[in-house]
Amino acid sequence: MSSFNAISLFWSGSHSIYVLLMAYGASTATTTLPCIFYILKEHSNMTTSQQLILLSSYIPFFVVPLLMAIDMGLRLYSIVLSADSKQKTK
Repeated sequence: MSSFNAISLFWSGSHSIYVLLMAYGASTATTTLPCIFYILKEHSNMTTSQQLILLSSYIPFFVVPLLMAIDMGLRLYSIVLSADSKQKTK
């Protein structure tokens, strides 16, 4: 699936894209976090300005996907609860 297809599905309100966006967000956030920790740990090998430049590059690639994963998880949770309550009323 191309990025354009994913964006168009998201903007059209398709719920089928939620699982993929949650997986993408969680995967991206969890693979970026070790990079951030490494930058923080190896502060003796770089100047403060180099460290800030690297952190300013990596932190958005951690925060935005993390928020995306949380948002999609909450959306999926509400869909599951709604379906479950509908099933119980039958």
